[in-house]
Amino acid sequence: VDPRFCKYLKVIALGEVLEFQALPMGYGRSLLIFCKLLKVSLAYLRQQFGYTDCAFVDDIWMGGDTIPEIQENAKDSMVLLDSLGYAINIPKSDVDSDQVKPHFGFDL
Repeated sequence: VDPRFCKYLKVIALGEVLEFQALPMGYGRSLLIFCKLLKVSLAYLRQQFGYTDCAFVDDIWMGGDTIPEIQENAKDSMVLLDSLGYAINIPKSDVDSDQVKPHFGFDL
């Protein structure tokens, strides 16, 4: 969050005034803002590398025609997102690309 706008993201807890320096997810528009920012990152990956990625809230599907292509996509995507300050939960991430995943009625 730009320091000029942190003053609008203050809370009082235990008698102390606290100021958010990052976008709090309890704020009503946080999800919309997060998704719009993530969309720009994925558009960059598509433009620079031709990757076909799809995001749903904070989950990203990284596609490709071959396993090495998918692995390269995942590596480049994680490097970019990490450099932009996104927190990537590696243990939760499924980077095993040797299987088909059902998603909304489609096999990915």
